[in-house]
Amino acid sequence: MRSKILFTAMILMAATAAKADDRFVCSGDDTDVRFTVDVAFGSQQGMHLTHFRGAVAVKRKGVSAAFGKRIFGSDQLLQSWWRGKTLRLEVLDEGGRETDQQKLNLVIGATREDAKDQSFTGKYELTVSGQQEPYKFEGKVYCGQKG
Repeated sequence: MRSKILFTAMILMAATAAKADDRFVCSGDDTDVRFTVDVAFGSQQGMHLTHFRGAVAVKRKGVSAAFGKRIFGSDQLLQSWWRGKTLRLEVLDEGGRETDQQKLNLVIGATREDAKDQSFTGKYELTVSGQQEPYKFEGKVYCGQKG
């Protein structure tokens, strides 16, 4: 009986911890770039990062074809910040041989009017550099909070 109670308590704590994460999905789509990122922060222990993944497609000719579709994991996330009305992310993809030694840097900055709003708007900046003149793109980003 005691083990059943302990097991049930552990399941409830795990479910509570899973619900405590604040999750955001951000995306941008324009003539040069399309991307989406999915990030989650735990609401305990200083809102640490609990999940990150994303994908980007650079549509501009001249950029390495490898950036036609790139998948990101938490290893590529350089910076993450979420507090109240502000969400900021920075991704660095140092692709190496796969990208002809070109690097991709994506910076996302979004805010919301009220801390209770579920949607954020802002800008992204994406730079591809490494071989020739860097390609720089800017545009709008939209983020939604889930959780």
